[in-house]
Amino acid sequence: MIIRLTNTQGAVSFNGILIDQIIERAMKPWEGRVWIANYKGRSSDKTVRSGNLEPLEEKIISTTENGVFIRLYLMLRFGTSIKACTESIISSVAKDITECLDLPIEDIELVVTGLISEKPAKRDIVVSYSMLTEAEDAPLW
Repeated sequence: MIIRLTNTQGAVSFNGILIDQIIERAMKPWEGRVWIANYKGRSSDKTVRSGNLEPLEEKIISTTENGVFIRLYLMLRFGTSIKACTESIISSVAKDITECLDLPIEDIELVVTGLISEKPAKRDIVVSYSMLTEAEDAPLW
């Protein structure tokens, strides 16, 4: 998949596999606690454990005038901190995209679709890059 970003200054094209590798590297510290899922909250543990990154096909990558938009669906193991995990993954992906690829970011959304435990629990929690950057800019009272 070739991704093309066009603006008034010109156009940039790159292979979507770069984004897959950036996401994979960002998720490495959370291995065994976070899985890529689809929008329905299902994840095949067998394919993820075998190193087959087919679930990365469930990600959404698009380009707009403002930059790159990424949406990724995740399932977390019960007891994993949603805030720490999502902030870590978002900041790592954002850093690599802005520094390595030198591309602007419109938004990065992580959608936590469920928690894995004895009884899987459905969730619909959205954490985005724009929410994190707004929180950093907010005044401390």
